[in-house]
Amino acid sequence: MRPVFVILGVLIFLALSIYFYETNQKGMGYLTGKVDIGPLCPVEKPSDDTCKPSPEMYRQWPIGVYRVDKGTKVADIVPDVNGTYWIELPPGKYVVDLEIEHRSGKNLPAVVTIRENETTVFDIHIDTGIR
Repeated sequence: MRPVFVILGVLIFLALSIYFYETNQKGMGYLTGKVDIGPLCPVEKPSDDTCKPSPEMYRQWPIGVYRVDKGTKVADIVPDVNGTYWIELPPGKYVVDLEIEHRSGKNLPAVVTIRENETTVFDIHIDTGIR
C-alpha cells in the first residue's frame, strides 16, 4: 500500500474521530418529573391501591414533548410504574402537552426550558374529571 494512502486514511480517521467526539460532547439537557393522574375513584383514600394509576392508565393519557410551535413532536413522556419519567433533549424551549384532545392536565400545556447539562424538573398533574 502506498504511504500516501495510509497517511490519507489516518487523517480521515482522525478527522471523523474529532467530529464525532465533539458532536457527542455538545451538552444535552434533561427533563424529569412525576406524572400524577387522578382522581381515579369517586372517593379516594391514600391507602387504596385500586385508586392508583396503572401502567395501562398512563398509556391512556399519552403526553408528548413538542417544539414551541407545537408543529413537531420530539419525544414521548413514558412514566414508569411509579409515575416518574426522565428524557434527554437538546437545549431549547418545548411544549409539554397531552396528545389526546378533550383531555386536560391541570398544568398542561406547559412551556419548559431545557438547558445544556442541566435537569429541569416538571411534575405533570392530569385531572380525570372523576368526582
